[in-house]
Amino acid sequence: MRRKGVSAPAGSPRPAESVFLRADLGQGSAKSAVLTEGCSRSRRRFRCARRPLRRAAAAIGLALGAASLWAQSEAGVPAGGGLPRLTPDPYAVELGSTSGPLSVGTLIHAALVLSGADAPTIASDTMRLDESIARLSREVAPLGDPYRRGGAVLAYMHAHLLTSYDATQARLDSLLATGRFNCVSSAVLYLILGRAVGLGVEGAYTPDHAFCTVNAGGRLVDVETTNRFGFDPGTKKAFRDAFGETGFTYVPPGDYLRRGATDGRGLLAFILQDRMALLEQQGNFAAAVGLAVDRYALLRTQAAFIDGANEMANYCSALNNQGRYAEALAFVSRAVRSYGSAPVLLRAAGVLAENETATLAKEGAFSEALRVIHEGQDEGWIDDAAAASLRATVAEHKLLAEAKGLPFEEAVAAATRSYRAGELPQSFYRDYLVSLYAARAKAVAGSGDYLRAATLLGEGERLVGDGRLAQGREIYLGDYAATIHNRFAALYNAGNAGAAIPLLKEGLAKLPGNPMLTSDLRAAEQAAGSPR
Repeated sequence: MRRKGVSAPAGSPRPAESVFLRADLGQGSAKSAVLTEGCSRSRRRFRCARRPLRRAAAAIGLALGAASLWAQSEAGVPAGGGLPRLTPDPYAVELGSTSGPLSVGTLIHAALVLSGADAPTIASDTMRLDESIARLSREVAPLGDPYRRGGAVLAYMHAHLLTSYDATQARLDSLLATGRFNCVSSAVLYLILGRAVGLGVEGAYTPDHAFCTVNAGGRLVDVETTNRFGFDPGTKKAFRDAFGETGFTYVPPGDYLRRGATDGRGLLAFILQDRMALLEQQGNFAAAVGLAVDRYALLRTQAAFIDGANEMANYCSALNNQGRYAEALAFVSRAVRSYGSAPVLLRAAGVLAENETATLAKEGAFSEALRVIHEGQDEGWIDDAAAASLRATVAEHKLLAEAKGLPFEEAVAAATRSYRAGELPQSFYRDYLVSLYAARAKAVAGSGDYLRAATLLGEGERLVGDGRLAQGREIYLGDYAATIHNRFAALYNAGNAGAAIPLLKEGLAKLPGNPMLTSDLRAAEQAAGSPR
């Protein structure tokens, strides 16, 4: 088993649940003095949370189940309409619904099926294991002591079946074909062989490791199956020197906070768990969902249900990152109908619905966007506050689309109507007015009518009321005063100061007390010999 591949014991502190990690959803407009027509909400992004799968230890045995096979695709997320399998394999359902200890034959068959082996491989591997069991039984028959027989089983495995450690190799069929193994596949093999020769073998695990225990005369003996010296490992120096090759640390029996016990079914479920983890590494969350569904059918624990929901959420995350929101929402609907709600799925659906709404609004599909919001509320994916915010997003995009190309006055009127109808939030309404008035004033100022530009910004400021247009108004008033001053200077320098006096008085009527124009008027009157 690879690191972070095994569940924590029931009742112990558990890793954080898989969650959708989102970027902040941008506001409907840039918070700046001048807005652009392209202002829009950004798409929420979240990524798949890499986390160890978790499950509570179960104490339910298995009986022989059906012989159906799983043909698990281990390719990437489907590019088309193919959705992950949500119906568990009947064999997993039957194994999970029966009680009692597993027979050796059931252990062999279940381990190969859970590994994903096909029918011919199951038949040939079963025959090979039967032959190994017969040979092993002859070897251990003279050893009446369970302690000695337990050690002999481990020695047999490493002498005849195991060749090299591979952290990714949890499948029993691959172990038998190549000799490569990890803690899961080697522990399952020891479980099969040990029980076949009459030993009381059970599963055990730590947060990142699986192994076995043997009941040897009333004492539970650890079996670290990845190491040829791993029987009763705490007493063997050779074991301590070699165990580091696997990357694990031996956890002694007394360290109950880091150890857990499980039955045969729980140990078999680790095969699915490691396969799921490998699929996650490959980015194939669709196939991992199918295995998670089977694992839940097999274990029937609340923790396995949560792990399955996390896997489904990770699949939705992959679709979200591809912009396939509607497809992901359809999958969530199926999952909730099949298994009920889980918080992580509801959160995922909320993000997807928001992203779908924002995308539709940006594309101008306003009715469709409102439909998604309505359905999201009905399904419980979107709360009232989020729905109000999303409706505002749609209204913002709708206003931008409808007001595009309208005359200035009509665009202002359209925004005001939408705001007064409660469709636009005040923040966007103010931002939009700032954008409209700033753009209009700039155009007017471009024709040289700085006073009209300043007047426009004054009108806008009275509507907006937050001071953002006031600075622009002062700048345009300064430009108007500079225009009057330049005309005065030209007349004055031409010796016609008297002609500038009416001009300056008109300017001061518009800008009472302006220091520059007041000084200019004084100079003009003195030059013309007509002081005030």
